[in-house]
Amino acid sequence: MSKKQKGPKFDDLNKLADELETRYIRILAEDVEHPSSRVIYFDCPFCNVAVKAYVWSLCGGGKRCDCGALFTGRSGRAVHFKNKPHLVP
Repeated sequence: MSKKQKGPKFDDLNKLADELETRYIRILAEDVEHPSSRVIYFDCPFCNVAVKAYVWSLCGGGKRCDCGALFTGRSGRAVHFKNKPHLVP
């Protein structure tokens, strides 16, 4: 299993706004897992790796991709540092 790259933290979203690039995810599929967790599937807009995320995790502190991108909120926002390579290790 590869180690995730460091990316912006949830607290950095406002502090380092000028250093971050924002892209939006496009949901490819949705599902419900037992007992009642909503799951969405999408490709990371920075590295194009397939991602599975629980909706509750996006609404909390967010979910991180292996490339370091941070997915947050109900809007499907993905953020990463502008000057970092977006490659999965």
